[in-house]
Amino acid sequence: MAPYQPVEQISAGFPHIFTIFVVFLVTVFVLVCVNNRGTKASFCSNKLHEEWTETAPDQVTKWAHPPPRKEILSVCDTRQNHKAGKQKLKICIDCVREAERRLAINQGLDAPAPSGMHGQQSASQTPLGNPTTMSTQVQTQQQNSPTEESHQYLWNRNVMVTTSAFKGVTMSYQCHTRPSQHAHKMPTSVVMPPPPPGWFNQPTEHGTMYFGIQQHDDPNKDPEIVKSVTVNKDGTWNVRIFGCILTSDLLHFGPCLNSKTCIDLLQEVHTLKICVGHPSTEYHKLVRNNKIGNKAIQVQQLVMENGVKFTSTIRSTTCTMTTKSTRNRCQECCNIAGILRAHRSLSSDEAIHVDRLSSSSSVKFSSLQPDELLQRCKNLAVAKKNLQRTIKRMEMRMKMAINDEGVDIGSTTTNALGQVMNENEKKVESLQSEASFAKLFWQQQKQAASIGDPRGMRWHPMVIKWCLNLKLQSSRAYNTMKSSGVLKLPCDTTLRSFIHWTKPTSGLTISSLQQLLKEMKIEEREPYQKFVVLVHDEMKIKSDLVYQKSTGRLVGFTDLGNFHNQLRKFENRLQKTTRPEAALANQMFVLMVRGLFWNVTFPIAHFPTSSTTADEIFSICWETIEALEMAGLKVVAITSDGAGTNRKFCAMNDPLSKVPAFQTINPYAEDYARQVFLLSDPPHLVKCVRNSWSHSFAHQRSRMLWNGGNISWKHLEELYYQDLKMNGLYLSKRVKMEHIVLTSFSRMKVSLAAQALSSTVANAMELYQPSATATVEFVRIFDKFFDCLNVRSRREWYVKRKDNLRPYESVDDDRLKWLEEDFIGYLDGWKEKVEARTGLSKTEQNKMQITQETLVGLYRTARGFIGVSKYLLKQPGVQFLLSERFNQDPLESCFGNQRQMRGGNEAPTAARFNELMNAQRLKSSQTLKVFGGNTRQDIGNIEVDDTPLPRKIRKTTKSKLPSTSS
Repeated sequence: MAPYQPVEQISAGFPHIFTIFVVFLVTVFVLVCVNNRGTKASFCSNKLHEEWTETAPDQVTKWAHPPPRKEILSVCDTRQNHKAGKQKLKICIDCVREAERRLAINQGLDAPAPSGMHGQQSASQTPLGNPTTMSTQVQTQQQNSPTEESHQYLWNRNVMVTTSAFKGVTMSYQCHTRPSQHAHKMPTSVVMPPPPPGWFNQPTEHGTMYFGIQQHDDPNKDPEIVKSVTVNKDGTWNVRIFGCILTSDLLHFGPCLNSKTCIDLLQEVHTLKICVGHPSTEYHKLVRNNKIGNKAIQVQQLVMENGVKFTSTIRSTTCTMTTKSTRNRCQECCNIAGILRAHRSLSSDEAIHVDRLSSSSSVKFSSLQPDELLQRCKNLAVAKKNLQRTIKRMEMRMKMAINDEGVDIGSTTTNALGQVMNENEKKVESLQSEASFAKLFWQQQKQAASIGDPRGMRWHPMVIKWCLNLKLQSSRAYNTMKSSGVLKLPCDTTLRSFIHWTKPTSGLTISSLQQLLKEMKIEEREPYQKFVVLVHDEMKIKSDLVYQKSTGRLVGFTDLGNFHNQLRKFENRLQKTTRPEAALANQMFVLMVRGLFWNVTFPIAHFPTSSTTADEIFSICWETIEALEMAGLKVVAITSDGAGTNRKFCAMNDPLSKVPAFQTINPYAEDYARQVFLLSDPPHLVKCVRNSWSHSFAHQRSRMLWNGGNISWKHLEELYYQDLKMNGLYLSKRVKMEHIVLTSFSRMKVSLAAQALSSTVANAMELYQPSATATVEFVRIFDKFFDCLNVRSRREWYVKRKDNLRPYESVDDDRLKWLEEDFIGYLDGWKEKVEARTGLSKTEQNKMQITQETLVGLYRTARGFIGVSKYLLKQPGVQFLLSERFNQDPLESCFGNQRQMRGGNEAPTAARFNELMNAQRLKSSQTLKVFGGNTRQDIGNIEVDDTPLPRKIRKTTKSKLPSTSS
């Protein structure tokens, strides 16, 4: 029997019993809730088909593999809006879809669309693919249930997707169309419209397919479907380009169509512009070789670009297949264009690297690596063997062809050319004058054709000069003419012996002086025909040293003669300067003799130098004058340009003169009364005047010319632009844009300066701009000045109808008086007007005139030409005087010939200059002239000269007799 317990102890244990009872009730409640939730999930899984059939009996869906109950239960936990009726059924369908998607993700398979879309994702949302998709194939399957053996997922409301295995970089999808599975009611029927122009339609079980095709250029190939539109009876639709379904953002139509929107859809797809990608074949190799990774693919699609059809193209993996812009490509394909070009350049570099080693490569051996050089030599050896085989094979074929098809022409046909020349000899000779070069050339060709052995031909000196001119201009052109057989010409050995008629050296040599006298035929000349002008200038050459084998010297150092070289050494020693005694030459100082009354231009001497000083020019010029006077020539003038050393040289000849020196006594003259007049080159002066005018109120604005009024370049510009408004009736037709906008090259052209300072411009300016009186007077003055010093023919004045171009025939010529009074008076009056203006500094006054250097040259040239003209026109036998003989155009032409010889050389070396100068002295002034450059050339008949030409004497070797012993 239990011991007795008081009431207080029983009351103390009651709370524990109550707690246990409460826990029991909570457990029962939880079990009941779990049971209800399982019942609900079971309802979703088991009663789904029955309730769906009752709701929409015409759209029955049988689930091939319903998700497990556990998966649906987990989805139902997230749902908050389970209601009764149709809404409850719709939510349960979404639960099943979401469970199915999660299950696929867990198993590593391709998951269908999220269930939250509620059927709003259109069938058009199956794109070309993600960046990993390389090709897509779409086909229609007319069946209500998919194959049960494959993994099947509900992709959207009407497409069942079957995913195949991933192979390499290509993933293929098959889409099977099925009836719509929407819960809401769809239209029962859509009236199918006719296809657009050029399209076709094909009825299907569930609707109609419209498609547009494109024909290949090859008629043996079947047409290709480019666009297709599938419209189902319930209004659902999809659009494909080359079999790829377009995304929904490109076509703004609802998920279901009616009859009207169906027509709009077809029209929009019909006019839709297709992206052509990159159909160029140069990119195909890059994609085939996987040069650009997964950013682009090559597809076999028929596209057209610029009217050309291509059977394949390169597309971006994210290509939208269409473009709404004016370009032929979508934005994604445009983005990969730079990548394709970059890889193409890399491939080109690789091809260039391969070409470096080929036998036909022009890469120098010095730029190759040792391994590349070895491979290049191997390729050359192989190519040589192949060429030798080809040559032998061609020789055998040629011999066989000659033996089989050759015809003996005989001596009659061989001498056909000679017979033709003999038969027409009298007719040809009657067309040419007796002393013309054309007749001489005809006779030489006739004689060469009649001689069997070309070594027996004796060529006339004029033909040798003509051939030398061609040979030095272009050796390849001469050899082509000679090898063609059309003309009989001297061989290279013969011409080479004439080129090296004397040792190529610089300075004033006896051989060059003798050649000058021989060319002039000094014994046959009249006394007045011995008057000459000495012209000198400098030409830029390349600083380089060349070893001369014949003399054993290095050619390329400065060499002004022994006296000047020793004098320069002594000067450097006194000044303790660091300047080298023998520096490399970069200029060539050339002196030329030009006849006043006999057509002769002969470069008498040249000196390599780096910086010629005025005292060195003074000494060289007077040494040359002494040699010419002793040879029987009479030097009456010295012409040079306006360089600083030349101006100083002129001042040294008359240091006590208050005006610019223009004459000096000739101490080597026979009569001791003859003077040497100093002139500046008139074409150079005209260019300097034009350049000063061009900077007046224009261009650099370094001048503000004023002579009683502004002399502005703006007046010429306004004249040009006003003349353009005349619509073809130009008053100054020679003024072009190149006259107005001057460049460093156009400033050197004498023709542009002479045309700007012409009477035509002055007349037009006087008509258009009455206020530009100072500019009109300026132009007229210098136009007449240039005409007076540019008389070069006895008939030019008659052709151009300008009296200023008449030859000078009397000391009382009006032009000499105009130069002495009006022209020099114009320059003096200009200076007085500027100095009379007060409040201006000396610098500002100088800016109101042309440059002081140009003014000095104008004064010297005007006074010097007046003096030499009056002296020469008084000489017995002188009938007229041409003022153009005093300029240095022939010397400029000599420099141009130097630059054009042997294929063109803007800056020849000193050694090359010596060699080419020998050839120029031999060609003399009676050969063909080279046209172009900055000088004017006369097209005259070449006078025939029978004077023999000097040539290099061949050395004969004497055979040594063997010594005999006793």
